[in-house]
Amino acid sequence: MWNTLWRLNIKHKIKFFMWKCIQGALLVREAVSRRTGVGDPICTTCGTAQETVEHLLLTCPHVVNIWKAAPIQWDVAKDQQGDFKRWWLRISEARHRPEGMEHIGLTANILWQVWKERNKREFEKLDRGPPLRTIGRAHKEWLEQLQVELTKDRESTEETVPSRELQDQDYANEGAMIMEMETTKKKGQQTFGIGVTVKEHVSNRMVGWVLKETSLGNKLLDEALALKLVLCKAVQRNWSKVKLNFCNKELWRQIIQQSPADSKMATVLEDISKLQRLFCMCSFGLCREENMIVSKKLSDDALGIIVDEERLFPQCL
Repeated sequence: MWNTLWRLNIKHKIKFFMWKCIQGALLVREAVSRRTGVGDPICTTCGTAQETVEHLLLTCPHVVNIWKAAPIQWDVAKDQQGDFKRWWLRISEARHRPEGMEHIGLTANILWQVWKERNKREFEKLDRGPPLRTIGRAHKEWLEQLQVELTKDRESTEETVPSRELQDQDYANEGAMIMEMETTKKKGQQTFGIGVTVKEHVSNRMVGWVLKETSLGNKLLDEALALKLVLCKAVQRNWSKVKLNFCNKELWRQIIQQSPADSKMATVLEDISKLQRLFCMCSFGLCREENMIVSKKLSDDALGIIVDEERLFPQCL
């Protein structure tokens, strides 16, 4: 299931959205009400059921009409609509059939558009529009992403194979991609910033990643979540070997010893373990905070961003 998701030809933000849906981490009304004791859990679109991930994306009457208008139908998974993870697992089985990955990718884009329109209704009070408009937007974004990949393939047809072989040799000779991660959270904020520096051995460049995510409530959990998100980005780059350094000794201990402090941490550590298996080599190390100045600055900057950013630093760094 995870391999299928990471390999889909869809935008990075949609993969993270799908990951949240599968993990039950999407902030739908029912989840917010259950976790905080505040707010109405009822779906504002139909007004008849709690807004769970399954209801919002699969069974709400408005969404049912959207799926009826979709160019692909997943009747084989209807019996799993009560559990989104099981539903997506059933959908993922289509990867073995002709054009199956394309169909799954379009499905993810439809789910993403449903979520976007829900947020516009929730926060901007905008009309949801007809189902065909939702399908049209999803199809347009999906086709645009396919075109981007086709263009890349045409431009690099003659260079891709030897370039990849050289990179693999460099990884073997020089070791893993070295990533250093820091986080920042200010009192009273519901989000935290993630800053990452990545040393690319082949090109001798250093790049920075600036990410922002919703806080899970305490520093240890937030840093575990940050580590997981960073590994997700590394998977996207198709790197075979990575080493991720950070400062939190307790997090490092729980990962190495596989001894989570509670059930929430156990869930995050399980995800990290699954991501580790997608690399030829993936290890974790501890660093001193004074040696993480650049990553710390990036994590501070992350608190002010709207979307994730990547920054290229001068080679002298």
